Amino acid sequence: MLVWFEDENNQWVVREHIFGPKPKHEDVLHFIHHILPNLLQEQWLAQNECDEQRTPQKKISPKRMQRMINKEKQKRRFLLNHKMQSDYNMKQKNK
Repeated sequence: MLVWFEDENNQWVVREHIFGPKPKHEDVLHFIHHILPNLLQEQWLAQNECDEQRTPQKKISPKRMQRMINKEKQKRRFLLNHKMQSDYNMKQKNK
């Protein structure tokens, strides 16, 4: 959940809180009443930059993006195959 507001100096302040995959109504209410006020009062070390000061991000070409996606998929397949092989070996040892 992202919470954002403007402070006294008209600067945007953003805070993030991560709930579980399916937060219950009580969890959200607890966050709003107990955790959020503390988050909003905290002083953060990072300062927001104005949009004019930020350097624009370089656009990634579609081909490069596709290569990056395929590389990540390949890593995940390898990890999954490795995990499956380890589980299979453990089952064989236990027999």
